[in-house]
Amino acid sequence: MTQKQRYKPLYKKFNRLFENVQSRQKIFNFKKHKWTALINRLKKGNYFRKKNKVLNYNGNTIVPLVEYRKPPKFKKRYRYLMHAAKKINLYYGGLKEKYMRKFVKNIWRHKKKKSKNKILARTEFNFLDIMESRLESVLHRSFFTQSIKNARQLILHGHVFVNGQIIKHGSYILKENDIVEINSKFHEFIRFNIKKSKFGHIQQNSLITNYKTLQILYLNRSKLDTFANLFSFRINIKNVIRYYRYN
Repeated sequence: MTQKQRYKPLYKKFNRLFENVQSRQKIFNFKKHKWTALINRLKKGNYFRKKNKVLNYNGNTIVPLVEYRKPPKFKKRYRYLMHAAKKINLYYGGLKEKYMRKFVKNIWRHKKKKSKNKILARTEFNFLDIMESRLESVLHRSFFTQSIKNARQLILHGHVFVNGQIIKHGSYILKENDIVEINSKFHEFIRFNIKKSKFGHIQQNSLITNYKTLQILYLNRSKLDTFANLFSFRINIKNVIRYYRYN
């Protein structure tokens, strides 16, 4: 008999990681004592980000300049690797670990084959490039949905078209000049999400969105600094790759 895994509420995961991974505004309305430490940390982080909006990409880490810290000691390294992997997993809608392990191994093989090209040889860049080219991520980046899970449900029910064809897989990787469209029955729902969104995350340079016709044109990503404003929290992509590659 296989034992069922216990359901863990989403906001409790944020509390354990001590970070609001999905930028949920509802968490600021919680009044119990167990949320005070997390809420105070988030308020301080938002204050510093308003003063210093510049983010730094130094090859391995994407962090706000104010919140940079020294690398952890050897004893705490595994915990930092695990927390980084959980943050990315929650940020992209709770992907399975089997999928993430295969995904990272394929990127590592791709790096060895094309080691001559410096851009393609960067595993961190390839990891973020593919994760952001997923269909569900593109819908969320264009503010068509409030979360990646909502985008995944919209795709699974067959309401999203890529180049005129129905796509039912949220992990579908978009290519250059692909056009994404939404079923006309859900245009009011999409417009409601666009109005409700506060445009907290800057739209990426790889997307051209027409908010009148609700169409998205996906372009090829060519610059490393386009990933600078992806995350509202401190994350080390190299730790994520190490965790899924060796565990």
